[in-house]
Amino acid sequence: MNSTTDLQREELEGCLQLGMEREALNLTRRILARKRVGLKAFRSAVDALLIFADGLHYWRHRVVRAFDQLNNREKAKASPQMFHFYVSLNLWEDAGHFLPKKPASAHELLFSMWTLLQLDRVTEAGNLRMACCRLLNKAGPDFEQSCMIEAMGAYLMKTRDLDLGEKYWWLGTDLWPFAPQAWERLAKLHAMRGLEVAHCAFEFMRSEEDVNEAIGISPEDVDVLRQAFRRHAKSFARVVDGRKGW
Repeated sequence: MNSTTDLQREELEGCLQLGMEREALNLTRRILARKRVGLKAFRSAVDALLIFADGLHYWRHRVVRAFDQLNNREKAKASPQMFHFYVSLNLWEDAGHFLPKKPASAHELLFSMWTLLQLDRVTEAGNLRMACCRLLNKAGPDFEQSCMIEAMGAYLMKTRDLDLGEKYWWLGTDLWPFAPQAWERLAKLHAMRGLEVAHCAFEFMRSEEDVNEAIGISPEDVDVLRQAFRRHAKSFARVVDGRKGW
């Protein structure tokens, strides 16, 4: 007969299917509190957290403790859940330990791309981008296409290939669930371009004599323009993370 943990897992699966949030989280808490959590119960519990839990940081210690109780074979099979869990927490160093060797699904490719870019492993991210390009033409539902475009868009923003990125992001604005990210990247793209223009203008006006000779304005006007473009540059910099570029 099924053990208590198996029965709790089956009940949890039923709650997930019915969308019973409170009941699912209560069962998840009871499962993760057990001294020994089996593989199936662990995977169901983490899936429930990823679907229903808002404060995942609250659950981190419990999830890690339950994962540590698994044997090596079980840990390997539970790696996808740990990877998704850490990505959802934006804990990129931890997520990097669970990167899938050959991500196949759309969301695995996207999560892998996010992780690699956050860890500045750009060369590996470039290989993933090629995989996304190949799969995009075969992608079916909007969800898969949205994941592929978001993954490629993140890479292109990181490498500052803005012209190609703009083409993808306009496509992504019609696809869910990552249409908001596509719109945000388009806004950041224009902010990055504005920042570059502001810096060029500021450099041009650094020398009052050169500006006076080129466009014939007084040193006082040069100073006014210099201050104006400095303000523009600061405004654009608040939109764009100049260190990472995305």
